[in-house]
Amino acid sequence: RGIYEGTFDKNKSVEYDKAAYKKMPKRHEALEHLIVSLMMVKDYTNAIKYVSTALNMAKAENNAAKTADYYRIEADCYSDLNQPYKAIESFEKALQYTRDNQEKLYIYGRIINIYKEISNFEKCLSCLEKCSELIKSGTEDRIDLESLYVAIKTKS
Repeated sequence: RGIYEGTFDKNKSVEYDKAAYKKMPKRHEALEHLIVSLMMVKDYTNAIKYVSTALNMAKAENNAAKTADYYRIEADCYSDLNQPYKAIESFEKALQYTRDNQEKLYIYGRIINIYKEISNFEKCLSCLEKCSELIKSGTEDRIDLESLYVAIKTKS
């Protein structure tokens, strides 16, 4: 893989990662490499197909952290495909598997930005309220206040 990346031949990297995925016993790692390669060549449709496979594997293993990560990757692919509602849906699924409140705040920030882009300010405010609840719970003392401010300011 590194040889192909060193030559900047992304398509060869995808071919290599597909072969490795079929042969490697540690399929999560190989699958993740393949997904990243597909995203590098902007083949988001196929990346989503492999993310679906990865999600099924992670769920079968009851691996909440991997499941959340894969939903976030899926959301990124949908964002790049300009499918904001599917991206939001994937981010919301990631929230279900995310245990870390700082990570939840990050995901809410991503959702807020998508709602802001599609001019759904009511949903922006709803997400801001959920962020506020996380902060008030006292479990987090850091948040990207600038993105929240921009979202609120855009509404007014």
